Amino acid sequence: MSLKIEELSEGDLEDFITILSNAYPDIKIETPEDRKRHKERIIASLKSNARVFGAFREGKLVGGARYHDFKMNFYGKVIDVCGLGMVAVDLLHKKEKICKEIVLHFIEYTRNRAFLGMLYPFRPDFYYKMGFGFGTRMEQYRIKANSMPMRKKENIRFLSKEDVSYLLYCYNTFAQNRHGMLIRNTASFGHLFEDIQNRIVGHFDKDNEDKLDAYCVFSFKPTMPSSMPDTLFQNDIFVKELVYNNPNSLSQILTFLATQSDQVNNIIINTQDEDFYHLFPDPRNGSNRVIPSVYHETNTAGVGIMYRVVDIPILINSLFSKIDYEGRLKLKLTLTDSFYPKNSGTYYIYFSDCKGSISDDREPDIELVTDISPFSSLVMGSLSLRSLLRLGLGTLSDDKYLPTLMRIFSKGEKPICMTPF
Repeated sequence: MSLKIEELSEGDLEDFITILSNAYPDIKIETPEDRKRHKERIIASLKSNARVFGAFREGKLVGGARYHDFKMNFYGKVIDVCGLGMVAVDLLHKKEKICKEIVLHFIEYTRNRAFLGMLYPFRPDFYYKMGFGFGTRMEQYRIKANSMPMRKKENIRFLSKEDVSYLLYCYNTFAQNRHGMLIRNTASFGHLFEDIQNRIVGHFDKDNEDKLDAYCVFSFKPTMPSSMPDTLFQNDIFVKELVYNNPNSLSQILTFLATQSDQVNNIIINTQDEDFYHLFPDPRNGSNRVIPSVYHETNTAGVGIMYRVVDIPILINSLFSKIDYEGRLKLKLTLTDSFYPKNSGTYYIYFSDCKGSISDDREPDIELVTDISPFSSLVMGSLSLRSLLRLGLGTLSDDKYLPTLMRIFSKGEKPICMTPF
């Protein structure tokens, strides 16, 4: 039976929400009020940067997903990217390759708009097989509140909905300086204020009271290690979002968190900053686990955001529009993409005068062979070329060119993404 994928109307959303509630029971769409609230959120997203598509079989909705049109900082340039979220299939139609068809539709949708797609996977291996590569891992630190660095506190205050313009300016200033960050609009901050447990504090420039330099979104959570029962006076602070635009503003936010040590045990922070542990004299997470020979556990980590290149020629023109290499080199790039064969093939790239472009020259100096999943990670900078080759995820025909290709592919920073979708 053929599957038809098309954009959903507002009238189709009730059926889609039913599918969502069964596919994601953890989001707890259980009451009429829950359904109404979730429908309102979806409609609000449609007015921002999202579209909802449904998969129909014989006129019946059997699955769907939400597609997002984003702007991303891609090594200092703002580019269009597309995000895939809320992928859901009717429980009665599992194992019928509906999700596969939705992802293929999303790839085509993305290819018409951008060269890069992204998603948060419910199962990383499932999407890896579909050509998505891993981004930067998320690391969760659990730092004793009395171990946080502290200095004189100044210009810190709570923020509310009335301060959205300050938050937007602060976030987008940060995003414009960090590869991988998605540019936000005012509507993007709505979810921060929907959760009544969220508190937001910000640090303002001492010379300009209208300039927000940093902010922190957090909530209180009961401290629940196995050795401590839940009580009214045992709490942690969970930092959901931390944005800062200079070292002083970061120090001020950390000072604010440190001053809560009289009523808070731990400060839990999620970050993609791999150097974050250097901030703390004692970065241990309280587990007391030691990895042989003597390495103290500091944090837990997880894979999340994944990226996929969907248009190689356009990617090449963007990625290599400016490179740290003045010489000349002809590269033969051979890619395998079994899920989306349009990407599979051989591409000849000519590098000269600090840039690279598609070439008609079929006499390369060097050949790189790899699969689309690790290649997507390489393009985003979450996987280095040296590691790709060392781990056997690709081959290079002549190792003497590796230092040169490292200069060409390496941009010096891994991507980060702080926007859920």
